[in-house]
Amino acid sequence: MKNIIRKESVLMFINSSFNCIPENKLESISELQNPILIQKIISEFDENFFRDLALLPDETDSNRNYNMTIIYQRIQNFFQYVIKNPLDINYFKPNDTSDINLCKLGQLIVAISAQCEKREYYLSIMTHLSENISNELMQILIELIPVDENEEKLKLIMQKMKIKKMKILCYGLELKMLRKNV
Repeated sequence: MKNIIRKESVLMFINSSFNCIPENKLESISELQNPILIQKIISEFDENFFRDLALLPDETDSNRNYNMTIIYQRIQNFFQYVIKNPLDINYFKPNDTSDINLCKLGQLIVAISAQCEKREYYLSIMTHLSENISNELMQILIELIPVDENEEKLKLIMQKMKIKKMKILCYGLELKMLRKNV
C-alpha cells in the first residue's frame, strides 16, 4: 500500500515540477526507466553537478543498463557530497525495472529536489499539491535526508516562504531527532 501511495505522489510531483516532461505527462512510474528522461530531470537540479550525464550514449537496449548505472552513481555522489547522507549502494538497482525499484528512483528525485540550489521552487511545488500528496513527499524527505544537517535549512525555508505545510516536515524531523537521541 505504501509504495502505491508513493508512486502516485512521486508522479504528481514530477509532472508538476520539471520542464523536460512531455506535455502529456508521465502516466506510470515505469516511464522512469528511461535514462534520457532521468538525465533531463536531474540536470534541472544542478547542471554543473550532473553535466557529464549529457554525454551518455544514445538510448539503445544494450546501453540502457549502463546509462542507468552511471546516473545512479551520480545520484549517489550527490547524496554523499551535497546532502551528506551516503546511500546504501543497493538502495536502487539500475537494472531492475520493477515499479517498486523505479519508485525508489522517484523518491531520490524528490530528495534531491529539496537539497539542490532551486530547492525553494521545488518545496513550494510540494506544498501546493494536495495535502495527502504533500504529506507523503514530506515523509520521503524525512526518510532520505539526515536531520541534523538540514533541520535549520528547512526551518529557514519555511520562515522565508511562510508555508504552513512545511511545519509537518519540521515536526517530523524533530520527532526523528528525538528517536535518534533515545
